[in-house]
Amino acid sequence: MPKRQLEILLVEDSPTDRLIIAEAFEKSRLNTQLHSASDGIEAMKYVRREHPYSDMPRPDLVLLDLNLPRMNGHEVLAQLKDSPDYCTIPVVVLSSSESEEDIGEAYRHHANCYITKPVEFKGFLRAVRSIEQFWFKVGELPK
Repeated sequence: MPKRQLEILLVEDSPTDRLIIAEAFEKSRLNTQLHSASDGIEAMKYVRREHPYSDMPRPDLVLLDLNLPRMNGHEVLAQLKDSPDYCTIPVVVLSSSESEEDIGEAYRHHANCYITKPVEFKGFLRAVRSIEQFWFKVGELPK
């Protein structure tokens, strides 16, 4: 288990989904800090540490919804993965879309994983535990 606090950026426009995901992470035994952005432009400002996020930590992992206002998740993913400064940040797409087109496009932009959002809280809890298990216990995150 990592010794340092793990920083997670949740990019999600739905207040309900943000709350459910936050509750699922609170049930975790890992030392994580969940930050959130409600649209793609805000997410990119956060990652780039632009005002008002200049003092925020670099995320260890991004959980990214696709259906976002102002800049959609595909655009955020493309900008992250096309940048030499941010391409090493793992991005897990967490979307309600089961569209083969969305899944394929996410992987073409080098998403590290694609998870279809569960409908109920138990499903979100299982998804969060799976993310935690893989990314924070099995896999190695870049420093």
